[in-house]
Amino acid sequence: MVRYGLCRTRESLSVSYCHCGGYFSSTTNLHDFEELFEADMDAKLMSLTSNKLSDMLFLENRLKTFKKWPYDENATCTSQKMADAGFYVMSPNKPDTVICAFCLLELDGWEPEDNPWEEHCKREKSHSLDCAYLKLKGKPEKEWTVADFYGLAVARQVTLARAQAMELIKKVEVKAEATMQEMMAAKRKKR
Repeated sequence: MVRYGLCRTRESLSVSYCHCGGYFSSTTNLHDFEELFEADMDAKLMSLTSNKLSDMLFLENRLKTFKKWPYDENATCTSQKMADAGFYVMSPNKPDTVICAFCLLELDGWEPEDNPWEEHCKREKSHSLDCAYLKLKGKPEKEWTVADFYGLAVARQVTLARAQAMELIKKVEVKAEATMQEMMAAKRKKR
């Protein structure tokens, strides 16, 4: 709300628009913000602890998602190599769209000659991501130490939380913008 010049007044459920001095008291709109936070956070906490998502830390489970992968014959980006590079298929309806189970990098538009590891490294840098899985440099699961596994799991949770926080911030910004517009319209009507 601050980004849009909204700030709480001394009254608990009212805000004022700081730039023009307009005053807005609407418990409904503030409750909308609170409901947005609460509903979103409840859903996000559920997804953070989902067994299905954490199962994707393991190669065998990622590999199972490539049932309709179009490049398993005469291609560089076979399902095995894709899963080895940390990817899994997000949806059976989008067999060409994959996501890294660790840094959440989402890629599509694969060509048979694409190298999954190279694409992952290249895109990770261009998207300013920090993939803990890439730091293991292809170390097979059977060679992971307890520290490797927990490092991956924790890094993944942090990445998920960051992505979900950014999503929530965007929703709040949209809601704040709508509230600001309502306040400005109400102020114009009073004149």
